[in-house]
Parts: sequence; structure tokens; C-alpha cells
Amino acid sequence: MQEREIWAGCIQGKQECQRELFAQYAGKLKATLLRYIKDDARANKILVDLFTDIFRRITRGEWRENVPFEVWTKSLVMNYCLMYVRKKRVFFLFKPVHEEVQVSNINMEELEPVMSAKNISEVLYKIPDPHRVLFNLYVVDGYSEADIASSVSVKPEWVSRGIKEAREMVHRELQKKVRLTYASAL
Repeated sequence: MQEREIWAGCIQGKQECQRELFAQYAGKLKATLLRYIKDDARANKILVDLFTDIFRRITRGEWRENVPFEVWTKSLVMNYCLMYVRKKRVFFLFKPVHEEVQVSNINMEELEPVMSAKNISEVLYKIPDPHRVLFNLYVVDGYSEADIASSVSVKPEWVSRGIKEAREMVHRELQKKVRLTYASAL
């Protein structure tokens, strides 16, 4: 099925076109959800809600072909992620641990053996929820510190320190993986 046929069918509410659209984009959108929502079953439920919303918006004419579909859906999925973070109250008791965090120098050559997407995802799941969310919003999704602060209702200075702490946590976990990689090679 051609892309134009899929869009036209979704606008008309045709289920086969909706299935095709789901098949094409569900993986990418779920990957984004899983960066914010550790629970796979919860991410699947939100994914279904997200696509229901996408199809409803398409039939109401809220999406126009002059806006790339991926850009439009990314803004929707990020809104769903932020709603989840707010509802779960991830930042309810959040306060950065240190007044000033010293981020150690990162030797990229040292970390290169463990820099796969799988390893980075595993590392991100090990750090506390608030730090993981801040890291994803800032580093992966490119939000500014001010946008993050207003999106998750946290003091701007806490966002800055929390991002530094998150980077340090990710760096430490990647260094542990490097040591394990070298130890297992011996």
C-alpha cells in the first residue's frame, strides 16, 4: 500500500489503513515510550491510547501533510510521556543530591566497546526515574532546561544539577560495563 493511500484511508477511518500505519510507526513510538516508562505492559497500554488519539486526530483533520508525520507523532508521544511522568509524580520528592556535581572527564575511546543502544538503554534503566527522565528529555529529545523545568514542574536549577547527576550516573554505569567487558575477555 502506498503512503498516500494509507493517509487517505486513515482520514476516512479505514481499519486496514490504520493497521498499516500502526505497523509502520508503533515500534518507533514504543521505543520512545519505553525510555520514560519502564513497565512494558503500561507502555503498550499507552501506545494503544496514543494511536487511538492519532487516528481520531487524523479523521478530524488535525494532521496536515505539510507537517512530517514523524514530527507530528513525536510531539504527541512526548506529550503522553510527560503526562505519564506528571501523573506518576516522578518529581514529587525530587531534589538533586549534591549542591555542585563534578562530571568526570569522559574518555570516549574507553567507553566505545560498550556504546551500543542496548547497553545505553540498560544503563538508563538503572538510574533513578527522575534522573532518567531528565537525561532523556535533555540529551535524547533535545529539550532546553527551561522547557524541562516548566514541563515537569521542577526548579530550573534542580534541572541543571539533576542532568549533571544523571550524566555522571550514566558515565559510572558505562565504566562498570567497560570493566566487565575487559574482565570477561580475560
